[in-house]
Amino acid sequence: MRATLKALLPAPGEAAVLLNHVPSRLPIVEEAGVALQLSGHTHSGQIFPFTWLTRRIFGTFTHGLSRYGALTVVTSSGAGTWGPPMRIGSRSEMVLLTFEEQKS
Repeated sequence: MRATLKALLPAPGEAAVLLNHVPSRLPIVEEAGVALQLSGHTHSGQIFPFTWLTRRIFGTFTHGLSRYGALTVVTSSGAGTWGPPMRIGSRSEMVLLTFEEQKS
C-alpha cells in the first residue's frame, strides 16, 4: 500500500482522494498525505448480528463520516446487499459528496 500510494499521490499541498474498498490501513493512508478516503465493504453489517460484528472489526469506521488524524474517512453502507437480498438493522444508501473550494 505504501509503495502504491507513493507512486500515485500528487505533489504535497494538492488534494488527494483515495477510493479504498475496505476502511483499513488508515495509518498508512494518513501518513501518505491522503485527505479523504471513500470506502464501503462493511454494508454496515447488513443483517443482525453482523451489524455487531462489523462494529467490532471496523469500530467507528463501519459506517458514516469519521476522522483518523488528518484523514477523513467516509464509509458507505452501499446501495445493494451481499448474500441474501435483505437488510435487518442497517439501511442502503447512496452518498453524495459536494466539494467546495476554500478561499484564503
